[in-house]
Amino acid sequence: MSVAWFLKEHAAPLRGDDVTNALLEILAVTRWQPADVLVVDMPPGLGDVALDAVRWLPRAEYLVVAGSSRVVLATVRRTLRLLSGLSLRIAGVVENMSRGESEAVQSVAREFGVPYLGRLPWDDELEPATGERTRLARTAFAEALREVAQELR
Repeated sequence: MSVAWFLKEHAAPLRGDDVTNALLEILAVTRWQPADVLVVDMPPGLGDVALDAVRWLPRAEYLVVAGSSRVVLATVRRTLRLLSGLSLRIAGVVENMSRGESEAVQSVAREFGVPYLGRLPWDDELEPATGERTRLARTAFAEALREVAQELR
C-alpha cells in the first residue's frame, strides 16, 4: 500500500506530523490479508517518520538499506547506532544499487555486529521493467533480491 495509490498524479506536500498521520492511517485502514511480513519503506535518515515508526511499530525488525558513498554510510552508522541503542531488532544491512564489489557496507555491518545480507546490483534493466511484473522478475536486481530475502529466513 502506498500514499501514491491515493494521490495518483497529485503531489503530497506532507511534513512533520502529517507524514506520521499518513503512515498510521495507511496501517489502520488498509484491509491487510494475512501475511508473514509487512515491509514499511521509509526515507533514509532519522527524521520524524523513522522515529515515529520506532514508537508505533515496537515489534518491528529493521532492514537497513545502504550504499557505499561516504554520505550514505554516515547516515547508516547513525541509524544503526540509534537502533542498537534502543535495543531494537536489526535484521541486517543490504547494499543497494551497487556498481561493483565494495567492502565499505560490509565493514559497517561488521562494525555494528549485524548481518550483511548481500548486495543488490545497479541494473540498467530495472527502470524499463518497472510496472511489468514478469519482466521485472527476470532482472538481475530481482534475482539478487531473492537471494537477500533467503538470507532473512
